[in-house]
Amino acid sequence: MTAAKKLGDIMEDERKRISALRTQLIQRLTERKIDFQIIEAKYEQLPHILALTFAGLQGQYIMLELNQKGFAVSTGSACQIGKQDPSKR
Repeated sequence: MTAAKKLGDIMEDERKRISALRTQLIQRLTERKIDFQIIEAKYEQLPHILALTFAGLQGQYIMLELNQKGFAVSTGSACQIGKQDPSKR
């Protein structure tokens, strides 16, 4: 097996693992009846990036709580830097 083939297999396994984690998170939020919305592109997107909005919750609060638990979370995107208005949901 070539190094490139081996790396390709590893990358595919990792994509599947992360996709499964994404699906599991969405299922658990749904099961717990948490009011959330997924913001998705109309085309395929990377499985390790997930944009969510939560009704009635401040993004900063969610970010701080999740960061303390070891999750990498942000409350915006690079194109929204400096804007403090809540997202239009």
